[in-house]
Parts: sequence; structure tokens; C-alpha cells
Amino acid sequence: MRPDEYWKNFNLGTVLDTAGRFRFNGPQAFHEMRNFAPEEDAFEFLYGVAMGIQRLQKIAVI
Repeated sequence: MRPDEYWKNFNLGTVLDTAGRFRFNGPQAFHEMRNFAPEEDAFEFLYGVAMGIQRLQKIAVI
């Protein structure tokens, strides 16, 4: 295997699984919120969605 193939092939399945978990847990946190007053709940939603998108973009670039 050439070095560039090795670099592009590192556990992308694991990254995809993690992205899916973030993308699922973010909207689930939003669904469980009663209101927007507790900032940690809003942060959990926004962080989950943002990390899920970021990891999917990482896969798309590689």
C-alpha cells in the first residue's frame, strides 16, 4: 500500500459511526429540552449537530 493510500484509509467507518451518533444525539437533546433557558442543553444540541457535520465533511474531503 502506498503512503497516500494508507493515510486516506484510516478507520473511516469508525469516524462515520461517530458522526452518526453525534447527528442522532444532537436532535434528541433538542427534543428533550423543555425551554431554551438552560444553556447547557442548547450547547449539547448545537455541539452534537456541529460535530456530526464536521466529521461528515472530514470523510467527504478524504
